Amino acid sequence: MEPDYTQYSLEELHDALRSVDQENYPERAQRIVEAISNKEKSLGVPPTPQIHADIAEPPADEKLHPNWFIRYWKGQVSLPVSYWVVGIATTLFVFGLSAFVQMLIGDADGQWQLGVYLLLLFTTLILLVVWQSVGVYRSASKHPQRGGSEVWAAIAKIMVVVGLIRFGVEMYQLGIPAIKEGVSLIVSQQKYPPTKLRLRNAGTELELYGGIEVGSEILLQEALTANPEVKLLHLHSQGGRLLGAYRLAELVKEYQLDTYVKESCSSACTIVYLAGTRRLLAEDGKLNFHAASMGGASLHEHEDVTAEMAAAYRESGVPDWFIKKIMSTPSEEFWTPSPDELLRGKVVDEVVDSIFYGFSGYGDDSEVTAEAVESGLLTHDYLVAMKEFDNEVYQDVVRINVEGMRSGLPVKDISQEFMALRDSRLYHYISHADDEAIIGYWKNMIAQMEELKIDYPLTCSSYTYVDEVPQEYHIGNAGKLSEAVQQQEFAALAALIRSQAPNRVVYSSDENTRLVTSIVEQLKAENEAYFDVIRAPENYISQPDLLCRVSIELQKGFISFDAKTSGTLLRTTYLSLEP
Repeated sequence: MEPDYTQYSLEELHDALRSVDQENYPERAQRIVEAISNKEKSLGVPPTPQIHADIAEPPADEKLHPNWFIRYWKGQVSLPVSYWVVGIATTLFVFGLSAFVQMLIGDADGQWQLGVYLLLLFTTLILLVVWQSVGVYRSASKHPQRGGSEVWAAIAKIMVVVGLIRFGVEMYQLGIPAIKEGVSLIVSQQKYPPTKLRLRNAGTELELYGGIEVGSEILLQEALTANPEVKLLHLHSQGGRLLGAYRLAELVKEYQLDTYVKESCSSACTIVYLAGTRRLLAEDGKLNFHAASMGGASLHEHEDVTAEMAAAYRESGVPDWFIKKIMSTPSEEFWTPSPDELLRGKVVDEVVDSIFYGFSGYGDDSEVTAEAVESGLLTHDYLVAMKEFDNEVYQDVVRINVEGMRSGLPVKDISQEFMALRDSRLYHYISHADDEAIIGYWKNMIAQMEELKIDYPLTCSSYTYVDEVPQEYHIGNAGKLSEAVQQQEFAALAALIRSQAPNRVVYSSDENTRLVTSIVEQLKAENEAYFDVIRAPENYISQPDLLCRVSIELQKGFISFDAKTSGTLLRTTYLSLEP
């Protein structure tokens, strides 16, 4: 039952006006105001100024809507409440909604969920901002009719317009791309290639290639669980969704994996790379960075939106100058730092030789075909000659490379198997080549030994004493030849293969022994110690300089005769050694 305000004192009426819920009971508030005016007239006191300005009084011809949200939308709520109370409440709601949606996104298991959450957030924001802005603007329009200040009403309208302009800009830059992204996710439009995994190097290394998506972490988890011996993760990816990259990075940390890039790792892939315990980069590997994007729009100018990405880089120890460069690079471009920049920024721990790591950095295994392998092999003239004059062995070379690449063996291991085949075939080539080709190849072998004798004397010795020198000191495992000497070898080998002919002239066993003995006797005459080395080379492994020197002199002895004699001697010697 409503009180009888005619019985109230003026002071009690003012108290009643201050305590009444004007939003829900505007009629009662109006009656109190009228009671105050009547009381002031009966007492002969001056009227209270601007008393109507504090009352949410609707126009006489407007009926208040029973639903408060519609009442607000129609401007039937007082301007102070519309602008301040609802404004603050809306801001708090937006913060809460954003945090809640972020939590949902963090737990999303699929693309469609991400799409729904993005649409939920931004459609709610649009509806909320429009509802609030229209309510404030309409309330401001009615404010003077309620006895309020026209100045404050005008200011409120201006602020609404300014706010809508700012919101429109934000929506254009971020909201519309987010909505487009959400729709794309819901309708399952494939934005990135599927994530693929394959074991490398006898199951000790794992390669991740293709795109990165939400759910990629499930594939990696399953692979690591099934292959606990994996310690190194190869990355060959154009990037993908940041949420997928963050989850992959957590797994890399959990399993304490080293990371390695042979070819290229771009965009979100770099987040995964930086999670590695040791971060390795092949000599020609590339890390490509840029700011995040959404719905096809770059976010390089939105520091607040890309803060999480920057924090992920910072957590991995990347310095601020490096992060700043990443975040300022638009998503349609790439910044590819040099190896020196990567090392200086502590992004890469070490630049390594790719031949010691599992073969990776190409597409699917179906791309490793005999034709594709041959296109690389036939850039070497000696393999062109082998294909023409020794095709059966050449096909074995192709097979070794195809199988080795598909199984992910290190290039070093593939090369060693190939070289073992090539070297075993070398006996046949020398024993069927002409004199000039044989001597040319022998001179190149001596040139290689001369190049190795300073830094790798034991490797130099292995050319002559194959069985006596431990395998780890043979060429390929130790020592490194210059590009010029290697190219000379390939040319000499091609000449050997092309000069193949049956029934070449050879010496008898006795004549061959006589010539070899003469070489040894000549070395003995020059230096008695040389003879001791030749007789028992295994006793001189601890004296590699001497062993190398004797090896070179002995090989020079074989070509110290005229070309016909030297060629026939070497041909006869190798014919007796041919498997």
